[in-house]
Amino acid sequence: MYNLDINFLNDRPEYATANSARGGAGGGRRGGAGGGRVSRGGGESKTPFYAGLGALVALSFLSLGFWGFQFLRNTQLKSRQAELAAQVTDLEAKQKELDGVQAQLKGAKDEITALTSVFSNIKPWSAMSQDVRDRLPSNVQIASVTQVDAPPATATPTTAQVAAGKPAAPPPPVGLIKIMGEASTHNDVNDFLVVLQKSNFLKPESTRIVLSELQQPQALSQISIPGSNGGGGQQLPKLPPRVKFEIETSLTDVPTSDLMRELDRKGAVGLVSRIEALKEKGVIKP
Repeated sequence: MYNLDINFLNDRPEYATANSARGGAGGGRRGGAGGGRVSRGGGESKTPFYAGLGALVALSFLSLGFWGFQFLRNTQLKSRQAELAAQVTDLEAKQKELDGVQAQLKGAKDEITALTSVFSNIKPWSAMSQDVRDRLPSNVQIASVTQVDAPPATATPTTAQVAAGKPAAPPPPVGLIKIMGEASTHNDVNDFLVVLQKSNFLKPESTRIVLSELQQPQALSQISIPGSNGGGGQQLPKLPPRVKFEIETSLTDVPTSDLMRELDRKGAVGLVSRIEALKEKGVIKP
């Protein structure tokens, strides 16, 4: 009734190893349906699949987050760029306004400088005439004082003008002053020249004698003077000879604001008051 089936191949080592490897799967099948399912489920675990899927989803969300951050950052940068562009436009408009104000200020400064130069170059004739009268020797008589135009002087550029490449500003017109009169001797003329060279209103290096000659008096006609003896003429004595002279000079380059004390002494009160007012307002530097 019973057959004895003995397989001696299972006793060999090489077959025993192969059978033990298959026994994990085949034995499970032989051991029953429940045991086979448990063994198959343990060998085919889905944990790596879910781990990979989770990593892929995480990388996807990370990429989306990075893209969203970059998009938000670009939006902020574009907004900041627009704000900066508006500020630049505003600054350019203000710069144009500032340039216009600076141009007006420069024009006002130029007008003030021109006005200051006028006051700085004014030498009142009343003060100069009084100065000449105060220096006039007793033996000298002045016949006339005239001012004539002098040849234009050559403009010499300053160091700042040379560095900036600008031409030299033309110097203010300077007039020659000619003083003509008569003196008793040549020495009187020389004395008059010396005292004129000390004047604060005249240039000492430009003050010189251009004419000095002795004038013989004209012969006087016989004038008949009735005498007690009933007739006879009497000849009048001759007048002493006179020296006719001409002195040429020019006004000083010293600003009028530096001659305030001298102008005050010579009676130029009006000009002194105006210059003092300009100094108080800062138009003329003290």
